[in-house]
This record gives sequence, C-alpha cells and structure tokens, in this order.
Amino acid sequence: MNKLLLVATGAIMLLFAATLYVLYDQDSTQARVISVRPVMRQIPFDDRDDPANKASPRRPHKHSELLGYNVLYRLNGQEHLVRLSTPPGATLRVAHGKVVEQ
Repeated sequence: MNKLLLVATGAIMLLFAATLYVLYDQDSTQARVISVRPVMRQIPFDDRDDPANKASPRRPHKHSELLGYNVLYRLNGQEHLVRLSTPPGATLRVAHGKVVEQ
C-alpha cells in the first residue's frame, strides 16, 4: 500500500511539477504534458514455506515494481507517447523522428 501511495504521489508530482523538454536539431520547443501514468509490474511472492513465517502463515501476495512512467505529451499539434525510465524532469532529444532519453 505504501508503494502504491508513493507511486501515485510521484506521478502527481511528475504531472504538476516536472517539465518535459523536447530538443529539436533546429530549435528548442517546450512540449505540453497531457498525462503521466506509472507502469507497474506485479511480482508474485509466496513466503508460506519460509520457516520464519510458520507461526503466522500468510497467503500468497504480490509485490509491485515500478518500471517507469508513460508520458503522453503534445508537440506541434501531434500527440506522442513515450515511456520514461529516468527520474522526473528528464530531458529528451528528438532525432530523426524518434524520442531518445538522455
């Protein structure tokens, strides 16, 4: 639950506080961020066989792992979707029509 709260807080902070810059070869242009969503992976975790848990057996549960963020942004009237695995405030570079993380 704490990880989910942390991820949600990070996504909100990223949406409101982070600025996504897209650098063109000719000039710099600021993109408008439309949405930021965390990308999570569920990892099954079963500790029932652990001898330390014999006194209080637990049901299998899942851990969540943050893989990155899907960022949807608008630039020059077109929408683009990119997955960021870098920290908030990441700088991107557009080269030959592809967005490359820096």
